Amino acid sequence: MPDEEKELPLTLDKLSLTGEEIARLENQGYFVMSEKKYYFPEIIRFALGFKYKQGARPKVLSLLAK
Repeated sequence: MPDEEKELPLTLDKLSLTGEEIARLENQGYFVMSEKKYYFPEIIRFALGFKYKQGARPKVLSLLAK
């Protein structure tokens, strides 16, 4: 992805992945879905260079509880 598009949360229209690939990434813990939006765990987000949209940072514990 271009750097200007590397913003979280991600929605399905921004991902060029198949349903199977998304499911596999969710099962392995690379994607966390909350309210039909996808997030990365912090270590993955940082390594891939993704940033949060302003005011969109989720509460880490709320994502962990799901």
